[in-house]
Amino acid sequence: MKCVLSILLGVFLAGAAAANPIRNSSFELDSANFGVVRFARCGGGYLKPEFDSASAVHGRQSIRFANPKADMIEFLSAEFKLEPGKNYTLSWYMKSDKPVRIRCGVLSGDITPESDAWITELRWMKPEREWKRYSFSFRAKGDGNYFTEFRWGNWDRIANDATVWFDAFQVEEGTGTTDYAPHAGVEAALIAPERVCLGEAQMPLEIAAVNYGSSAQRIAVKLTQKESLSGTVTPQGEYQLELKPGSVVRRNLQLAAGRYGHFRLAGEFTGAGSSGSIFPIHYARVFPPRPGKPDLRRESVLGVEFSYGETAENQSFIPGGYRGLESDQESYMRFFRNAGIKLLRSGNNGDAFSWNLIETAPGVFDWNNTDRLVELADRNDMQIMPVLGNMFFLRDNYRTGKRDFTRLPKFVVEKSDKVATKLSWDGLLPPHEMWERYAGALASRYRGRIAAYELTNEPNICIPGEKYAEYVKIAGRAIRDAAPGTIVVGGGITSDFGGSAGAFLKALGESKALEFCDALSFHPYSSRQENSANPARESLQQLRRMVDKYAAGMPLWNTELYYLWGDKNDTRRIEAGTQPRHLTQRFLLDLGEGVKQNMYLPDTSLLMHELSPSWQQVGDFVQTGLVPSMLYPAHSALVHFFAGAAPVERIERIRGITCYLYRDRDGKEIAAFWNNTVDRKFKLTLKGEGISLYDLYGNELAIREELPVDRNPCFLRGSDLRKVFSEAQIVPEQAYSVTGARQSKVGGKTMLGIGIFNHGTAETTLKVRPDFAGTARTVTLPPQAESVVYFPFDGTSYQAQVIISNGKEFRRWPVAFKPVSFCRSGERSVVGEQFSFQPDVTAAALKLSIRVNDAERGVREKGAPWNGDTIELFFDTRPESMLDFPGYTPNVHRLFLSPASLNGLPAALQASSNVNTAKIRWNITEDAAGYTAELTIPWSCLGLAEPAQLGFDIAVDNTDRSGKRNQTVWAGGEFNHKDRTHFGTLLKE
Repeated sequence: MKCVLSILLGVFLAGAAAANPIRNSSFELDSANFGVVRFARCGGGYLKPEFDSASAVHGRQSIRFANPKADMIEFLSAEFKLEPGKNYTLSWYMKSDKPVRIRCGVLSGDITPESDAWITELRWMKPEREWKRYSFSFRAKGDGNYFTEFRWGNWDRIANDATVWFDAFQVEEGTGTTDYAPHAGVEAALIAPERVCLGEAQMPLEIAAVNYGSSAQRIAVKLTQKESLSGTVTPQGEYQLELKPGSVVRRNLQLAAGRYGHFRLAGEFTGAGSSGSIFPIHYARVFPPRPGKPDLRRESVLGVEFSYGETAENQSFIPGGYRGLESDQESYMRFFRNAGIKLLRSGNNGDAFSWNLIETAPGVFDWNNTDRLVELADRNDMQIMPVLGNMFFLRDNYRTGKRDFTRLPKFVVEKSDKVATKLSWDGLLPPHEMWERYAGALASRYRGRIAAYELTNEPNICIPGEKYAEYVKIAGRAIRDAAPGTIVVGGGITSDFGGSAGAFLKALGESKALEFCDALSFHPYSSRQENSANPARESLQQLRRMVDKYAAGMPLWNTELYYLWGDKNDTRRIEAGTQPRHLTQRFLLDLGEGVKQNMYLPDTSLLMHELSPSWQQVGDFVQTGLVPSMLYPAHSALVHFFAGAAPVERIERIRGITCYLYRDRDGKEIAAFWNNTVDRKFKLTLKGEGISLYDLYGNELAIREELPVDRNPCFLRGSDLRKVFSEAQIVPEQAYSVTGARQSKVGGKTMLGIGIFNHGTAETTLKVRPDFAGTARTVTLPPQAESVVYFPFDGTSYQAQVIISNGKEFRRWPVAFKPVSFCRSGERSVVGEQFSFQPDVTAAALKLSIRVNDAERGVREKGAPWNGDTIELFFDTRPESMLDFPGYTPNVHRLFLSPASLNGLPAALQASSNVNTAKIRWNITEDAAGYTAELTIPWSCLGLAEPAQLGFDIAVDNTDRSGKRNQTVWAGGEFNHKDRTHFGTLLKE
């Protein structure tokens, strides 16, 4: 069995109407086209399956799984295609040396319209001592992408050490079985024992083929290589194989060194009366890793969320075990070391440093596993940052159906107070003395060997901020006393699951808890990319301002960002859509904005689901070998160019192009730039001597005129790079564009404001006319400037064609826009039966009077006022700017005004970080029917010097005693929190 999966090719027999789709189904090519995962005991090595030539149903050999340590074994085939709606039968032969229950089945990663659940057909079987054929029938669903999956050996910690044999797998159409036949008369495979090439090293490769027939075969194999990122295909040679009847032939090759990146090896072959295509295998070529451990106080690195393969699910199979992807833990570590990884965040995505596995009884510690993990990291030049205590929660457990999942010891849980949340868990408050004992013992044990500790994971969605502050002080003091110099990282603050940073940070700051920390960590799930609804750069700047109020200059660490793109609620597998640019852009932006350390992906995101290319689900299931994903070489290149780098400045040239300047670990200048738009194109001409340009995998690019700038970042080396980039010629494909349209009021008349943006670097004059207007208007725009042109509008349609002329040509832009609600100063607006409000605009301030008809108070979560009785206020001081970006801009401000809650929280005013609430006067008066709120908001609190027409909305959140919640909104709706185009308009006159 090779350490990494091999995948085979096959020839369909001429005239075969429905060939067996399972390749290498009788294991003549050893384990090609199959994968094996062992949930094994740590430190016990990885036991490969063997091939038994003394006992076989078909061909020369069968596959045999010895299991002396009663590991959980998972045995999977490569994906095959079936026709949805048809019936099929899976059959196979198996035997065992003793009784054992085996879960046998076919699975699909497809997602059906009816359900997000996996498509599964599973049966429990008990093999006998002699070979016997087993089978079951099923109807194909989804898109018809299936694979076989068999599990046995250790279910729910019930061990079984039986040895099991398999042979002659077959899938055929219909509800019965016919005589076994292999996939084709000739089958072949590409086999690569290692899938990562370092630097200029060659990659060993083997072509193996089997001839099942009774006559000799001569086949010609043509290999091709495709760059996964660019799609460039290059030939890799032609090879002749002579196959005697019933024989297996192997030929060893060496794949020559080439470009850095991620590659797909495939091809085709032909023979007498037959032909076939090669199912691809994948590999990566990366920079050799630097030796030595980094100093995390001085050097910025790119780390990962790391499980050592010891995920929580594994523990239900093998306590203290790991998930062996056809490798032992040493090989697993080496795989990630070769990606340049130097920092491991451990203890959240798995049980590597779980409290319940370390402190087995009060004051009794089992260090066997953690000692070994620390030694593994030492041998691979990696620093470790355990998440101390993991999460303080008791979570719903899908295996038991109860709320009993936690990584805290049982004796700690029994003594802990619970904190109710509206999520699928309760927060836990461990006894202080137990927390102190654990933190001190761990820090003392690994003094000088563990570089940093993060104090729990995402506490702001588990426990109150003032309670967390107590745990920070206790653990911070214990760690500093036991291991001076160790970095204490507080926070772990998330914006996932509705988590809020403001009130939580305030509790940490005002309690002086940050004095016990050396860095503050955050998880920016609501602001993943530059074009997120909450843009990443603005979010980082807001966080920096909040932290500086209490701990000026404290380093910020981004310690988790799994969902690098899109909507995390999208059930399609996020890893499948995560591109190298997502990782590269986010790291470069964080580094450019001064974030000290970055740990984004779980380790498994650097691995491929190679056996199941159509897999659509989330998670590491069906990963069966150490096969790098497209993210792997991007990670390596970032480390090679930017590990130890420091930010210099952001260079602003043209809207749509992001550029940061840094100094690398040797003090030399390096820059990175990319296109941050979705649909705009730019061409760049660089001028200067002694500059070098690289793609995101680290390949040097030719410096030429009109270089396309796309969303994949490029790296620039040389001197005086600010001047080089500032003097570069950047030409947008579109010199100007319509950004959008918004209904407005000008001089009391209803108008449509049309946004126009000049993308060029020179002033331009344009004539603009929507198709419903008779006369064009002229607008002159400076370079990189936006203007809004107004036209009378009757409100009968909410789409138009905008015609623009620059004097040389006419262009048309279709625009669609929403109807806008308006409110006026001095007029009261009634919103159903729930509330009414009246704004009053004065020269100094905006006054609001809000009446809420709600006689019953409910519970409110501290730090998440929208989860209780609250008035939410939305303001956009420039509602007609950047109409092509519906997300929040720095001009958007939010206020949350809450009455006293059922659970004892007092009336309170909270706001987004760009609002100074100290200057706002407010009051809430309650009566038997509801409450009345009065606010006076100085214009300066909204960043204005005088009254202005505002994008505005108001929502009332209502919670009753039973916990039932609803929201009533004046103008917008449920997406107000991320889309400002839903706001109405507050007229200043």
